[in-house]
Amino acid sequence: MAANFSMRSNQAYRDVLDVLEAGQRWFAFDVPIAVARNGEATRFGMTLWNYHRADDKSFEAWAITRDPASGTFWYRVGKEREGRATQPNRAPLWEALQIAASMPKPFPMNAVLKDAKTGRCAPEFVFGIAEVRVQEDSSALWLKLDVPGNDVGTPFAEQSLPDMAAVLAIQPPNRKRAGSLPIEHYLAIRHAATRINFEGGSRSEEILALTTDPGINEGTASALLGNFQCLLQGKAFKAPMQAAGLRLFIDAILARLGDAALPNLVSAVRGYIDYAISKWGAPAEMSVVLTELQRAVAQGAAVKTLFDAAQYAASAATGSTLPSEILREIWVRGPQHAAFRRELLRRWDGRCSVHGATCNDQLRASHIVAWSLDEGLRGDANNGLLLSVPLDGLFDRGLITFNGAGELIASHQLAADTAMHFGVRPGLRLAWDHLKDVEREAIRANLARHREQHKAAGLFK
Repeated sequence: MAANFSMRSNQAYRDVLDVLEAGQRWFAFDVPIAVARNGEATRFGMTLWNYHRADDKSFEAWAITRDPASGTFWYRVGKEREGRATQPNRAPLWEALQIAASMPKPFPMNAVLKDAKTGRCAPEFVFGIAEVRVQEDSSALWLKLDVPGNDVGTPFAEQSLPDMAAVLAIQPPNRKRAGSLPIEHYLAIRHAATRINFEGGSRSEEILALTTDPGINEGTASALLGNFQCLLQGKAFKAPMQAAGLRLFIDAILARLGDAALPNLVSAVRGYIDYAISKWGAPAEMSVVLTELQRAVAQGAAVKTLFDAAQYAASAATGSTLPSEILREIWVRGPQHAAFRRELLRRWDGRCSVHGATCNDQLRASHIVAWSLDEGLRGDANNGLLLSVPLDGLFDRGLITFNGAGELIASHQLAADTAMHFGVRPGLRLAWDHLKDVEREAIRANLARHREQHKAAGLFK
């Protein structure tokens, strides 16, 4: 049966493959890609071209290959386009296929046939993706297709693949171990690693606690604690983990150590990627993390140059080396503050710590004890609140604070019309009931310092 290419791609993704619309990409999960990285997708869909494009006007060999020896059908996804510019869709597709292939089975992976000339899909021709294998030199992924009745709806290349055994020898990373952990387990391991490496905690006691509650496998807990230490030391780690879990570890380190930790983080992640390529093929999702870290290094260098120049100019103009408000903003918007903000967004579910509203993402990561007053608290989530822009301004200047019960207290210097304009009213309190007792206690201690600081400045009686 000849294929009838009658359906637009996004409609095929939605109505035929039962996944999200892909937009300009060649794949989609049933959840956004960021959620899929956390292992929360339930199905995957993509398009398969009927033949490969040689350039913008002509076409080359048929895209689907049949091995006559085994009768199996295969579709090759190259990491790069040989001799031609690499299309931007390829890297995300490579990552998505590895995510999907390493999901616990059963996990539906399907592909609909797409015409390279018209860009339309044939809804009658949907193939299951039975296997995803990494080519030995890591230059391509091979998809083994389930083709009902050997009818692919288009001619295909009949090609003997004598080296297919070598091509199939390397599997994508297995998520059934560390890679399949729920994000809550990564958070628990991160907290344990933080206590061990920064607070003198006992490794054996922390592992015992992790295996008891939340019930993480002892080997997995030990391996990922080792990964955390490797990140600190700049050594290549080897235990597989999700990119989402790696980002949690990186944020914990950046929050504590700031941009001084970036060289070691880059070295450790690059070392893991080199190791993973030798074992499983290029881990695309980890390459994205490495790119993010390298970008942070470059941005940090640029900000440092800008800060130094601005501080010199301020000194020349005023004779003072104290940073102005503008310089202060430049100074704190580095990797450490960014990691601190991400932690607060996770802790408070992207909502204001007082109003419980998302505030259209107009939220500030507010330090309780000021950034300049205690270097050890700069990245501590217990020294932070996620506040709407108006509340952040009032809190930062000591015009509002909170008592030990989390109740908002307004300064006698806060004008009534300002309070009304900014939504400060009786009965407001921190929405912190979801936090653990130990976390609330730490926040209370820092709030006590905030109250004392601004009481000494005459803002509270």
